[in-house]
Amino acid sequence: MNIKLPSLLLVLLLSGCSSNLFESVADPDPADEATAAMDERKSDDAIDILEKALQKEPENWLYVSLLASAKAQKAGVDTTDIALEMAKGGESSGNPLTALFTVLPSATSDVLDLLQEATELLASIPADQLEDGDAFKISMFNTAFTALQAKYFDADGSGSFSVEELQSLDEEAAINILNSLLNAESAATIYQSAGGTGDATSNVSQIRTQIDAQPGDSQAEKLRSYLGTGS
Repeated sequence: MNIKLPSLLLVLLLSGCSSNLFESVADPDPADEATAAMDERKSDDAIDILEKALQKEPENWLYVSLLASAKAQKAGVDTTDIALEMAKGGESSGNPLTALFTVLPSATSDVLDLLQEATELLASIPADQLEDGDAFKISMFNTAFTALQAKYFDADGSGSFSVEELQSLDEEAAINILNSLLNAESAATIYQSAGGTGDATSNVSQIRTQIDAQPGDSQAEKLRSYLGTGS
């Protein structure tokens, strides 16, 4: 004998299943959506998804971290490229900082603004909320931002600095560049203290040490000397 569920109960069960099914389709995880968009190099779509998600959950630090990545991608900065070049320690040029010029986009105002936004987003994440790999990303993004600010003064895009280009780098610009480097170094220290290894983060400290060793009475003079070694 066939036993059939009462019609009302059957409808309720089916409606419940379909509701869950449609809900999962209608409300996809913004993190998954944004990651998929970035995988397809659709950074604007990822930014839009994450900014809308953060309006509802402003303290969702995963969304914040992903938004930083999306902005960096839009700027044309790739974490892997930065890490691989940093691991070389400036073998191809006079120093690790100017060696990064080859894997960085043009230092336009839009690019600088996007990467600054990316670093500020990462800086807003509380230390106890950092996910695995966030400290590494913070270090690499700040290193890239440091190099991009320096690259801005390479007016002819030659990859090296003329005397005139170096002289245009004033004390305020030098302080901004070195502050970004300090942020990169601090994040590298956090990454290493958590067990992270690799030459990419180790060489961040190498840059600051090399700059400090340059001749000059001011930060701008030391930085000009350092950048000149890669010319």
